[in-house]
Amino acid sequence: MKDFSEISSEIKEAVKKQMESRPTEEQLAAHKKAIKEDKTRLSYWFPKLLAAGLPVPRTVLVEATEEEVMNARHLLYEDVEPKEIHDLVARIKQATDEMGYPCFLRTDYTSAKHYWDKSCYVTSPDKLLDHVMEIAAFSEASGFIGMPIDVWAIREYLPVKPMGFCRNYKNMPIVKEFRVFVDGDKIECFHPYWPKDALERGQVEWLPENSFYPEVSLSYLDISNRHRIDYLAEKVGGILGGRWSVDILDVGGCHVLDEYRWYVTDLAEADKSWHWPDCRKNQEKE
Repeated sequence: MKDFSEISSEIKEAVKKQMESRPTEEQLAAHKKAIKEDKTRLSYWFPKLLAAGLPVPRTVLVEATEEEVMNARHLLYEDVEPKEIHDLVARIKQATDEMGYPCFLRTDYTSAKHYWDKSCYVTSPDKLLDHVMEIAAFSEASGFIGMPIDVWAIREYLPVKPMGFCRNYKNMPIVKEFRVFVDGDKIECFHPYWPKDALERGQVEWLPENSFYPEVSLSYLDISNRHRIDYLAEKVGGILGGRWSVDILDVGGCHVLDEYRWYVTDLAEADKSWHWPDCRKNQEKE
């Protein structure tokens, strides 16, 4: 594997393990077929929500060619720097320049957000290749075959008001956020996004103004804002049909109802998303 000094050490180790057990051609073909049918891809659901007028971050999609995807992976495993990866990064840079800094970078499937400063949070174009390769390496190390890196999304960085930061997640900000599970336009269950153990693993440091019962504040909603979140989740489910998890993020940090306070930021097919341990949906699976 090429020694990118900027790539997180644990991701490097995971990629090295991938090198020891590569999938067969048959497994790769089956995986490629499944990906084509996968609705969890941002490029599947985002255009539909945008067309419906739902509050979503401004987003520009950049597609990588098969050669660029292949060469990005070669760059992880071999001491080479093919021209094609620089062509891809140049197109991503054009989009980040137009979006403005800071901006948020991810693929169709992941932002590797637990490596925040080194992955998705882009403050300037200076180390854009390192951000791209951090996310590419995380994607490659995920699961037996890895996650696709053929579509990249450059998103506006929403004006959030963090309640704290997780130092062990490379300074990832913690904001009020919720995950709602829907079946069509019907809500199935509702969770605060951040469980306590995840915050503890991240070594969260609360800002002074949020240091009094922060977990309670993080999950508190008045009735008006709960209705707004329910409405957005139901709209998403109605537009897409089927069962989904819908992530909805607070950018207001205030107690006044504002239709632009809540943004739909991410989705996944419901069976691919995590429920809190005490959720009745987990009990139904048992």
